[in-house]
Amino acid sequence: MKASLSTKFHQEINNNISKTPSANSFLNTEFADISWKGNQPFSNKYDDLYSSIKGAEEEAKHVFISGNSLTERWKDNDKNSTFNIGELGFGAGINFLVTCKKWLDLDNKNKTLNYVAFDKSILNIEDTKRVFKLYPNLKKVSEDFLKVFPLNVKGTQRIHLMDGRISLTLILGEIEETISSLNNNNLIDAWYLDGFSPNKNPEMWTEDILRLVNKFSHQETTFSTYTSARLVKDNLKNSGFEVHKSQGFGNKRHMLIGTSGTNQKKERESTKKIAIIGAGIAGCCLAYKLAKRGHTVDIYDKSNSASTGATGNKILVTYPRLSAHDSSYARFCLHSFLYASRFYDQLKTSAWIKSGVFLMSHDSASKKRETSLLSARQDNLIFEQFDSHEISSKAGIKLNNGGLFFPHGGYILSEEICKDLLEHQKINQIFSTKITKVKVTKENKTLITVNSKDHEYTHVCICSGAESTDLIQINGVNPKRGQVSYIESSSEYKDLNFPVCAGGYLSPLIEDIHVLGSSYSNNKSEEVIEEEHLENIKKLEDIFSFKVNVLGGNVGFRAVTKDRLPLVGAIEGIYLNAGHGSRGSTSAPICAEFISDHIDKTPTSIDQEVSLALRADRFN
Repeated sequence: MKASLSTKFHQEINNNISKTPSANSFLNTEFADISWKGNQPFSNKYDDLYSSIKGAEEEAKHVFISGNSLTERWKDNDKNSTFNIGELGFGAGINFLVTCKKWLDLDNKNKTLNYVAFDKSILNIEDTKRVFKLYPNLKKVSEDFLKVFPLNVKGTQRIHLMDGRISLTLILGEIEETISSLNNNNLIDAWYLDGFSPNKNPEMWTEDILRLVNKFSHQETTFSTYTSARLVKDNLKNSGFEVHKSQGFGNKRHMLIGTSGTNQKKERESTKKIAIIGAGIAGCCLAYKLAKRGHTVDIYDKSNSASTGATGNKILVTYPRLSAHDSSYARFCLHSFLYASRFYDQLKTSAWIKSGVFLMSHDSASKKRETSLLSARQDNLIFEQFDSHEISSKAGIKLNNGGLFFPHGGYILSEEICKDLLEHQKINQIFSTKITKVKVTKENKTLITVNSKDHEYTHVCICSGAESTDLIQINGVNPKRGQVSYIESSSEYKDLNFPVCAGGYLSPLIEDIHVLGSSYSNNKSEEVIEEEHLENIKKLEDIFSFKVNVLGGNVGFRAVTKDRLPLVGAIEGIYLNAGHGSRGSTSAPICAEFISDHIDKTPTSIDQEVSLALRADRFN
């Protein structure tokens, strides 16, 4: 850990990690139990094939592409830059791939397909590859999907494909829980109802579930399904849908199609002019996300460049604080980490070093956490256990303890990555400029004040970390000083291959030094002080037994909330993205995506339960 936690928070975490997780922990939903009938995957649980014996690709085209008139609707989709599909029953992912290919074939270069899919479990990657080989026409998009293949964990995973032109939101868990986790941003344009046969999987076809499907629809939403079962037809009608029979696929005589009966309207999309205050990792990620979606962004900072303040350290280590105990906190930690790792991968920047991160089990609390996590899953996909001898060999230096290695972790070079994120034609960088006021007028105009002059924006997002309280009234957040120490390299540890985290952390060699961190105090001084160098060196004793020579350091002030979750969302019309503490490189990308979703009113990357835990006004 980079910093010690408060006593109360330590107790809460330790209580959680000492609980024995269920065999089916949220960290491990178990992959779908399948066998093979010839070349077709067969669900042993539902005693049913995943698709028609006539072929999943042709079935997807007939039932879902034609059933929802997607080709015609997409050609006439000038008024909106996005299209939202919801699927109940992701299965082997063939409907998704067929839809992606059709979308890409129409050359919608400036438009985004948002695909929201629900399932209880997914196929493992080897079974998925076997299925995909049956469909060579889908090779391009299937290969891209396999590069970012989702993990079998409960909750919401946001995955981007084809340079961001396709966004998959995969939500795993029981259908009655997962579909309830949507919010009113998630208005779907077309529904694919593709669960297993109603007599084999009745839970998916209940009136309660289909009412929720209709709730997250608008007046032009359509649906289609391969089945024409009377139960499904009646439940759809009772849920408010207009239902019609259509020609079925293969040996099915009929299928069902129709429209929602709701009066909800989908808002017309428009590009917006957005101000971001604060050019740390949170502000830079948000600027990048909004610019990629076509918005014009002005990003302000009082400093003369990006990546100062808490982001001003040479590196930021990206890894999760996991718990096997299911909670909003635990889910956010997991999913923000998975998203951040994929996000930095897809940036293709030299400022992201995906070295992996080693979390050392150095005391009783961390050893309990290790035991708890290993009881949840042991497949090495998220983390892998190493003893002190094994990890020393992997690390390239002698380490004092074993623990868990996170292969998807790494570290970012903070100054370089912020520059990369802001290098976009729609981002205007305005430095050495202090914003003195932000307000929303009675006419619903959002204004910022610079040098006594007001500037109008569609939206304003405050990403100023510990200084956010200067511009907006928020409670429950405090500045915490963090000092890192820059230590001289030595033959004993110059070959360290990845960051090692215990009571503090030690980085690999960067510009001829190692970064050692970090203190955690209420001291208000901005100067580097010897006492906190000694504190950092003391923490190093958990990691290795070598002597070190401190050359210098850096001080930043983190914005830390009472519950260690960031403050994300709108307060009286002004967006806030702050309180990331010492986890900014891990939590900033998903929070930037979430705020962008809200601004665009598109399906959100964070589910309802977790988003409520992040509410910006939760302590007010």
